[in-house]
Amino acid sequence: MSSQSNLLPSILVIEADADLRESLCTLLGMEGFEPIAAASHAEAEAHLCQGPLPLAILMDGDLPTPLTEAFLAGWARGRARKVPLLALAENRGQARRVPLSRATSYLLKPVQLDALLGTLRRVLGRKRALELREAPQTLELPL
Repeated sequence: MSSQSNLLPSILVIEADADLRESLCTLLGMEGFEPIAAASHAEAEAHLCQGPLPLAILMDGDLPTPLTEAFLAGWARGRARKVPLLALAENRGQARRVPLSRATSYLLKPVQLDALLGTLRRVLGRKRALELREAPQTLELPL
């Protein structure tokens, strides 16, 4: 990874389908993000435990349910719990079922680029607003 790529906002893409994963990463890269590809929950967990946290996680909702449940439980407890998680779902019913119902937001497949970017902007804007609200406020008085 180049030093320039470290300055780009990263998005962790968890997608089992290699072609879709590559396409999502290419599109995110073209839009100024630094995509981090993971083909499985295990790869994603390794990155979340070892690497810098991404700004958001984009997760395939079709990955095996027990693994998804375990990943989401770890995400909710771990250091990545404040990282917004966007689920890719086949339909609204799948998105509303546990475990995907725990995601910050969801997108329906096939994913439209405008919808993906709009959702990322909305979720990342909300995350930034929450961080600002949670930051300690200091008042400097002139002496």
